[in-house]
Amino acid sequence: MTQSNGNNRLDRIEKIVEANSKAIEETNRAIQETRGSIEETRRSIEETRRSVEETRRSIEETRRSVEETRRSIEETKKIAESNSRTIQAMLEQRATERFEHEQRMRRLENLTESNSRAIQGMLEQRATERLEHEQRMRRLENLTESVARVQEGVTRMLVSIDDERPTILRKLNTIENKVDRLLDRNE
Repeated sequence: MTQSNGNNRLDRIEKIVEANSKAIEETNRAIQETRGSIEETRRSIEETRRSVEETRRSIEETRRSVEETRRSIEETKKIAESNSRTIQAMLEQRATERFEHEQRMRRLENLTESNSRAIQGMLEQRATERLEHEQRMRRLENLTESVARVQEGVTRMLVSIDDERPTILRKLNTIENKVDRLLDRNE
């Protein structure tokens, strides 16, 4: 009977060891899968960082473009002011010659209208660029929020992995202690 009891105990111990071995393998697989997921998340974060950097460069280019447009508008205003002064001087100089006066007036009015249209076009372009800039800024803010959420998720995942490891080790130690006690009793 003692040999039969010993065999039963050994069988149970073998089953326990086998079950623990399978659990350890499953745990190792889960850890590997989690590591892969973490690596994918890290790559995603890096891609998002690159995208944010590209957007930042694009915004900087837009800022330069807006500044150039502003300078161009200032120069156009100066040209328009200069043209206005020229028109006034010409009107005063040729006041006595009505026919020539009317012809020059028509030409100067056309020039002023052309300048006004050019200025209006530049102002509209600047307004469009400003709207595009604001849209880019909103997209940048959204990307920044997305990166923050991804980083927070990775942090939570890493913390949860670190929290689970001691529990698994404790369980394995408990199982090992029980097997040792059973073997000690058997002897």
